[in-house]
Amino acid sequence: FSLEVENMSENQEQLRFDLDTEYIVVQNNSLVMGNYDMNTMEQKLFMIMLSTIKKDDTSIKATSFRVIDLAEIMQITPQVLYRDLKDICKSLMSKVVEVKMDNGDWDIFNIISKAEYKKGQGVITIIINKLSEPYLLQLKELFTAFKLNNVLCMDGKYAIRVYQQAKSNIYKGEYII
Repeated sequence: FSLEVENMSENQEQLRFDLDTEYIVVQNNSLVMGNYDMNTMEQKLFMIMLSTIKKDDTSIKATSFRVIDLAEIMQITPQVLYRDLKDICKSLMSKVVEVKMDNGDWDIFNIISKAEYKKGQGVITIIINKLSEPYLLQLKELFTAFKLNNVLCMDGKYAIRVYQQAKSNIYKGEYII
């Protein structure tokens, strides 16, 4: 998918996707291995949002998508996404992520802080929770990166999670579940 960015305001961008496979999802390994339960559609939407974060970003920005573009990327009909998008966003807002540190510390937070739909424009704006910034921004070590397209073609929530976790452990040469 290729990406066209239209600046809407200082902390918000509207994104247009076209077919290209170079968009990368990058997350701290603690988040990859974190405890959360998202269905396939929620995970795909979350991965699309993560792929819009740039390497040099210093804060989370609101990101807007045309629903018709999201439907194409997620390989579902626009009618299905228009029908289900509110429920997907409500469910994503209720998702709690638990991140455990090696020293026994832990973090618990919601993954997104806001979702807003503009009916006349067919645009959804989603804001990733600022509390997740340490796991998504300015990552220098202990992170996992993969092409967005690698997870968009998957049909199951477990396939996406196992792929991410295996990818985060690739340096070990094996991953045992």
